[in-house]
Amino acid sequence: MKVWKMVMIVMSTAVLSACGVPAAAAVSGTGETAREEASATYRELLDVLDESTLPASETAYPEYYGGAFVDEDGELNVYVTRGYETDADELKKRFGEKAVYREGDYSYNTLTALMSDLNQFLLNEQEDPLAHKIKDASLDEENNRIVVEMEDISSQTIQVFREKISNSRAITFEKAISAPMAEVKRAGSLDSTSIS
Repeated sequence: MKVWKMVMIVMSTAVLSACGVPAAAAVSGTGETAREEASATYRELLDVLDESTLPASETAYPEYYGGAFVDEDGELNVYVTRGYETDADELKKRFGEKAVYREGDYSYNTLTALMSDLNQFLLNEQEDPLAHKIKDASLDEENNRIVVEMEDISSQTIQVFREKISNSRAITFEKAISAPMAEVKRAGSLDSTSIS
């Protein structure tokens, strides 16, 4: 069940991106007009990024792109990867004030590669005790990070995670909130270890 939820998270993020709707846009923004404008700018941004990526490239986006999200004010925020600021100058000229630019530590390619590594671990190592401790993971575009939720976020468990999956500082850890057993059963599962 955990593996399927992780795969579904990655797939839904990919679908939202493919449709040109940032994941945060579905829930952020105060005004419908501001959100619509930010979504249109986001779609235009993705088109520009697609044009700037060489067809033979192994990466989906230019390294200067660190992700994007729509904030609660309906503004499109674009992360520019630290060290690649001049590479993003054309992008900034093209979009001007249609977006807010933030300095990010990690490229979107790096973040999606980390999610892929995590998903591969969960798919291939289902019997590993660590796989059972990971309750959820997501690409947090608002903070330019990967968030991994586990019930046990002790330094020992995090060290095992870093040894087995990734030692990247782009990954942050949060304590997973356990659903009461009644909620798990209501969700159609009798397995108390599954994610509701």
